[in-house]
Amino acid sequence: MRFQTIIISAILILLALTACRDKGTEPYVKSIWLSAEDIGVTDASIHVILSNDNKSSNFSLKLNGNTILCANARDTLIFSDSLLPKHTYTYKAYRLNGSIVFDSSDALTITTMDTTSHNFTWQIDTLGDGNSSVLNDVAIINDTLAYAVGEIYKKDSTGNFETEPYGVAKWNGKRWELIRLYAVAPQGYNSLLVPKGVFVFSESNIWIAGGGVFKWNGSSQYVTPYWINTFPGNPNPIWTTGQYAQKLWGISTNNLYVVGTSGALAHFDGNSWQKMESGTSVAMQDIWGLRNSLTGHQQILATVCPAYGLTGTRLLSINENNSVDTIPWVAGRGARSIWFDSMLRLYVCGDGVFRREPDTRWREIAGITLIPVRTERLRGRTRNDLFVVGNYGAVAHFNGLNFKLFPEAAAALVYTSLDFKGNQMVAVGYTSSNAIVLHMRR
Repeated sequence: MRFQTIIISAILILLALTACRDKGTEPYVKSIWLSAEDIGVTDASIHVILSNDNKSSNFSLKLNGNTILCANARDTLIFSDSLLPKHTYTYKAYRLNGSIVFDSSDALTITTMDTTSHNFTWQIDTLGDGNSSVLNDVAIINDTLAYAVGEIYKKDSTGNFETEPYGVAKWNGKRWELIRLYAVAPQGYNSLLVPKGVFVFSESNIWIAGGGVFKWNGSSQYVTPYWINTFPGNPNPIWTTGQYAQKLWGISTNNLYVVGTSGALAHFDGNSWQKMESGTSVAMQDIWGLRNSLTGHQQILATVCPAYGLTGTRLLSINENNSVDTIPWVAGRGARSIWFDSMLRLYVCGDGVFRREPDTRWREIAGITLIPVRTERLRGRTRNDLFVVGNYGAVAHFNGLNFKLFPEAAAALVYTSLDFKGNQMVAVGYTSSNAIVLHMRR
């Protein structure tokens, strides 16, 4: 009997030990994760996700071993700023039950972007012989090919101004060549183009805005017209009186947008233009967008701002189904131009230069103490390499950390537009009587 008792006790001890061992070897399941959604020059957007279970949603976030945040959320985007350019940082998140840590994320190491060089050379060209010549927009194709558009007047051999202005100036790498372009109007006559905007897909696929919209192959004197604006004799306008095309942006010739005066907005699907309701009667000054390479989604934004004053100023978001929404903007500030290279950061200029951070806050990165005039156009290569130009010859470069003004390049009364590609920037505008081109190279 005693022997049986010993055997039974041994079996019970063995079962208990086995149960403890099985419980101790249960697989560990991670419940907190970190990822970098966006990395800038002096900041980063860190995504923290906690598993959707009945455990605590409290967590702390550490940067290089120091706690920078304690929060209660299962899915949140954290904007971490005051970082240094081109520095490496390590983040780690800890899930908490009270003050007790019961899980932690893997370490996340990021390196902030470096600043870019402010070191540019420049040349200035004057086009036209006077008579209020002006350039309104410019598009760079490559180092030796760019197109500027506007209204340029030349004198004939007798010293009198020619009756027809030139609408296009072509840069061939050495000089600017003036070109007149024509479109056949619905009534059958040749209409001379006086463009307001230009957008290029290639050297033979050029789109021009000016009243209507026109496609040009880069060599012919005639363009393919799309008469979407209203005028006498036009049988199929899609816009109402007072709406004229001004600026273009698109992903392809099958997905192209145009904005213009009096809230004019339209989309081209490769076959025809369709009017879109912008919800405003104020001039739409600029449009820019991008397609997310990972998701395939596109984001398109446009600025609405009157020529004078601020009434009706807003930012519009054009959605994938071509509906239009308004997004918050800074009260009391003009919005003339917009550019971005990420869905999380938006840059807008007008009265000052602003950047919307990933947490949707607008931050002024160049106030009126730095650029004390209205700025007209903003374009960049990346978020740490962009230019802004405007009134009284204002030209400034942003390297991701600070702006540099170029007063030596202030040759224009107004720089109306710019394009920035590779290591060259071309800005266009006008003086009191002539068109002006600023060509900057790094």
